[in-house]
This record gives sequence, C-alpha cells and structure tokens, in this order.
Amino acid sequence: MPVYLPIEQKISTHVVPVSDVLEISLEIQVQRMGKQQATSAGSSAEKRRITTDKRWVPPDIGKLKITVDGAFDESLGTAGAGVVIRDDKGNPMLLAWSKLFHCRDAEEAEAAACLDGVRLAARWPDNSMILESDCATVVAKINDKGGDRSMIASLISDIKEDGRQLRDLVIRKI
Repeated sequence: MPVYLPIEQKISTHVVPVSDVLEISLEIQVQRMGKQQATSAGSSAEKRRITTDKRWVPPDIGKLKITVDGAFDESLGTAGAGVVIRDDKGNPMLLAWSKLFHCRDAEEAEAAACLDGVRLAARWPDNSMILESDCATVVAKINDKGGDRSMIASLISDIKEDGRQLRDLVIRKI
C-alpha cells in the first residue's frame, strides 16, 4: 500500500532507510539537478556513475503526467515503487511510495509502480493522462494489444484493466 504525502501538508523532513529508496532517490536527484552526475546502488553492491539529462517535460495543457519508478534490491528480495502525478504546470498533485516484499526482479517492481500510478490516477478520472516509466519492457507489455504470458502477466492485466477506467491514458517510456 502506498504511503501518501499530501501536498496540502507541510512536511519538512521525511527520514527513511537508504535501502527503501534505491533508484527512486536517484530519479529525484536527476530530476532536480537536470544534466549532472548522480550515484546509485545497482543490483550489485557496487555503485555506478550515471550522467543523464532527464528534465521533466510538462504534458499538454489540461493533462496530468504520472511519473513512476520501481527499484529492486536483489540481495534482500525487496523493492520500492514511487509515483508522482503533476499537472501541466509541473505542480505536484500526488506523491506516493510503497515498499514491496517478495519481489522477483526489477521488472516486477516497475510494473508494480505502474499499477500504483494508474490506480492513484483514478482520483482524476476525467483528465487525460500520460504515464511515463523508464522500463521499456514493461511499457511494451502494457501497450501490447495481445495477451502477456510473462511472470508479471497479472500485473500487466491489472494495469490495462484499471487504465480502461480512465478517460484517456497514454503509456510511454521516458
């Protein structure tokens, strides 16, 4: 179950263990800094340096953008999922994260993040939305009109079903 951080409340500090944050914190760093270097713990204990330019691009006027990210810790078998929903001016409408237990891999963590994003977006069913994920395989499976027979087929099916409840949902890779 996601932990919600309502925008109306002023939260100055939120302390969580580093293992819970993983790639989510990297994504936040990259979005804040633009094109700079950030470090991340990968699936192994080694750290890798990443240089990227992932500035947030607003959606068309009147649309909402759902940005999701999943992170997986292979050694613990746990994962985290993060969701940010913003309006066309970049104002955050909703921030959420959840810790996933007994997760098989990073793909499952990313699919769980997508499902959280779609379900949380149901608060605004009349808005057109764009869901962005950095996992090409999950995005391809969600956009595939055929059936999925992978290990995450049930998650993909739930994402598709819940997405049909929204007015207009486009899912794409960042």
